[in-house]
Amino acid sequence: YLVIISYFIFVIYFSNLMIYVFFQAEDGIRDLVRSRGLGDVYKRQVYCIWLNEKIWVYAVILMHCLILVNQKEGIGIQEVMFSVSVLVGLPVWFIKELIIHKRKIAKTGFDVLLLSFFIIMSVTSFITMMLNNGNPLNYIKEWVIILDFLMFFPIRNSLNSKKDIQILLLMLILLALINGITNLVNYRQNILKAAFQWEILAGRKTANEPISIVLLIIGSTIFAHAKAKKMLLISLILSALGLLFLTISFSRGPIVSGLIAVVIMTTRIKFKNSIKTYLAIIVSVLLGAGLMYVLFPNIIKNIGIAVSSRLGSVASVASDVSLGSRVAESTTILKGYIARSPILGVGFGVNYSFYDPLTQETITRSYIHNGYIWSLFKFGIPIAIYFLFLLLYPIFILLYNNDKSDEFKRALSAGVIGYIICALIMNNTSSQFTQYAGALNMMLAWVFTDYVCRNKDNEITTKDNLKELN
Repeated sequence: YLVIISYFIFVIYFSNLMIYVFFQAEDGIRDLVRSRGLGDVYKRQVYCIWLNEKIWVYAVILMHCLILVNQKEGIGIQEVMFSVSVLVGLPVWFIKELIIHKRKIAKTGFDVLLLSFFIIMSVTSFITMMLNNGNPLNYIKEWVIILDFLMFFPIRNSLNSKKDIQILLLMLILLALINGITNLVNYRQNILKAAFQWEILAGRKTANEPISIVLLIIGSTIFAHAKAKKMLLISLILSALGLLFLTISFSRGPIVSGLIAVVIMTTRIKFKNSIKTYLAIIVSVLLGAGLMYVLFPNIIKNIGIAVSSRLGSVASVASDVSLGSRVAESTTILKGYIARSPILGVGFGVNYSFYDPLTQETITRSYIHNGYIWSLFKFGIPIAIYFLFLLLYPIFILLYNNDKSDEFKRALSAGVIGYIICALIMNNTSSQFTQYAGALNMMLAWVFTDYVCRNKDNEITTKDNLKELN
């Protein structure tokens, strides 16, 4: 509780400080004569950062890299750094918009729904956490991931043109490459001495499959629309890497869902472009196999057997031991926890216990594999349905606004729809919104949806933004 109280005190103090510096710099008032001009230089630098919010927005997006590559369990320094940047930055941005610029935060009906969801979810989950003797630190850890959704507002405001969206896509590609290459290096080190089949599967660590799926979708979409040979080659490499990163995760759901996402994406673009996309997938498989052979020349056969056995087990659900464990987990939560608090849930920071038939012992933890049961467990039925609507919203609105005149927006729309359907499928076996990669992707899907649905008159450049502020 001291941590929460200290946070609000710090936010109020920091916000007042930023407003003070803003007006001092704008009015050219010296507050310290002994600075001899140096204070003015610092003020101009702060004023520049305050004025150009893209600096902070890009920094927060790239700071997700610290979370994605973190292989350790628990709360690490990377998560603390990211949390501080969001916990401090968001209140300052909201204050700047409301008090300094006197602009509305909620500009559309979806904005109102998203803000309402976050406020209701935060209050009710905090109350239920206290009633169920939850851990406040674990509450903050789980809550900050959902807080990432609110980055939708500053990102949406700062990314107004096609060039801005392209920069954001490049940053997503960069995050996916850093995450994938880090996992690839760690995995290679873990299995170089593997002597048994189970060691190949056990060598995988945190994979963050959603970000790899995004890389696969972006690479395939670029290949479908690219004409220059250079872009065709780059997009093929991106697709191959995305597929490779998914393969070494040995996760059946993400691999199958990723390919489904690409297929769905092809239904939303021109026929000739969809043919190119299927060609990209075929070539990506070949390139990925070649990369696997180069990286793991001695155990490539064992890896192939492991991947085949994992994918083959999809057809034999009844005999799959790990799926049986997840069914036992879900059944216990539905009957033992959700049934006792169906309206409000139990809140963040509260654990559950169940008997795991796989390990044959009772396990206590907070992570839930089924994302739909997770929302029922944490929020209760009404807010869980509310949350599901927010997830489905981009699909409804993009299908309704089916503008085929702008090829870039059409491709962006196809990628968003493909990814969201993919995420909703994966959410059955791996909760997509209790990890930063899934929350980041969903928040950016809302940003892209907002951009696609704008009129051309609403697209303004950075220069126009500066004129408006001046």
